Amino acid sequence: MDDEFTYAGEIAAPDIPNGLDWFNVERPLSLVSDLRGKIVILDFWTQGCINCLHVIPDLHRLEEEYPDSLVVVGVHWAKFDHEKTTRAVREAVQRLGVRHPVVNDDYEYLRRSYRVRAWPTLVLIDPLGRVVGSHAGEGIYPLFQPVIDTMAREYGTAGLIDVRPIETIAADSNLVPTVLSFPGKVLADQQSNRLFIADSGHHRVLITDLEGQISAVIGNGGAGYVDGVWADAQFEQPQGLAISPNGRYLYVADRGNHSIRVVDLSERTVRTLAGTGESTHRIVPGPPLSTPLASPWDVQRIGEQLFVAGAGRHQIWVIDLAKAGRTATWVDVFAGTGAEGLDDGYRMSATLSQPSGLAVDGETLWFTDPEASAVRSIDLGESGDLKTLIGNGLFSWGDSTGEAQVTQLQHAVGIEFLHGDLYIADTYNHRIKIIDSETGNSVSVAGNGNPGFKDGSGEAAQLAEPSGLSAAGALIYIADTNNHQIRILDTQTSDLGTLELTNQKAAFLLDRAASDETVTFP
Repeated sequence: MDDEFTYAGEIAAPDIPNGLDWFNVERPLSLVSDLRGKIVILDFWTQGCINCLHVIPDLHRLEEEYPDSLVVVGVHWAKFDHEKTTRAVREAVQRLGVRHPVVNDDYEYLRRSYRVRAWPTLVLIDPLGRVVGSHAGEGIYPLFQPVIDTMAREYGTAGLIDVRPIETIAADSNLVPTVLSFPGKVLADQQSNRLFIADSGHHRVLITDLEGQISAVIGNGGAGYVDGVWADAQFEQPQGLAISPNGRYLYVADRGNHSIRVVDLSERTVRTLAGTGESTHRIVPGPPLSTPLASPWDVQRIGEQLFVAGAGRHQIWVIDLAKAGRTATWVDVFAGTGAEGLDDGYRMSATLSQPSGLAVDGETLWFTDPEASAVRSIDLGESGDLKTLIGNGLFSWGDSTGEAQVTQLQHAVGIEFLHGDLYIADTYNHRIKIIDSETGNSVSVAGNGNPGFKDGSGEAAQLAEPSGLSAAGALIYIADTNNHQIRILDTQTSDLGTLELTNQKAAFLLDRAASDETVTFP
């Protein structure tokens, strides 16, 4: 029979053991029974890995093209301690919009059974339950599509495809509608009394005042890649934000569209500043609108330059801006070879680990490297030295404070500089920590290490994967991502509170243009 098939496995695929936690399905699935007769892709991934995130859209595309013959099962194989928890996996599935069944391989049974050694790895199983092969890395659509197309046709002709659907449930079926959905970043503009919130899960940006009154919505709430007036524009999982010196232009790291967008706050329009909407494996310097990027996660404007945390390629990029502030003239690599690592030295020969947060202190650009749980700096002067203040490597993390040599973070994403100190969103430790920018000595000022939602001071307060920070005076605004909230830390008292968003009717206008009568720009 195997002679009939171009792609046929020889070894029986190890079944998925009982007792694991599942998501997006009503009950556990078995390769031997439930999925026999299906082409199956096992996607071994982890939520903090940028390469894993790049695979998700390709898998969605394949699922849409072969709904009767293909089933994707996400196998969450965690790197960090926090990622192993059921809560963390559930929230990641919701945050990332994963629609297919996902199983939490928290004890690495499946990882060992399939001898997987890298994130992401995809294993292809034929309808007879045999392993056809595996692939490590992203860019999987052009590799898998012709194979699956051939398998669907040949096994279908042989009557070996079971076209009955696998019953799935929506990843967000238990979510209570909230004003915000997994906000990733926040930007406080004290001079103009404005707060910009990257409402990442709703694919839009909200404008409020510093007291939380919503004044405008940028984007119609649908995931897409559309320029135009605010009511028509679309983003996909926007993250970092930066403001021009004159306060007119807002720069947005449009993570899911692999682009930098610019919002004209006077004309109420959105346009693309850099990127093509497609991801790339290598950044080639050139004109911004014809240069593909990959998962930009934060932006920081310094003079006529816009620095970009290029998480998708483990680099920091720089865009030279025209003086008018409306157009960009060139995009280039500013730091990082493109290899993942924690090597210091001259910025162009250093290696980075998924930079995701940026902050500036005069002639120093600070950034977080979450995959190395690191805080690092680049001298913006002639030397261009890149140094690591906190962090020891890709597989070194923890939750400790004190002198620099004992300070540990766990996948820290957010960073802000204030009065000589670095405020760090220690994301997977659910804490806000302060690190002295000169000595590296640290203290924890909010959170107790466990995810939760509670106001208070010090360890009496709780957060859940905080990811973005922005200062206004003595206050730090925090994007408390998995709590769907903006929190406020008073740096003088260490009290943590929650920003109450008002005029919420404006924020729920997700499916139509917000009229000027309902939403007004100050």
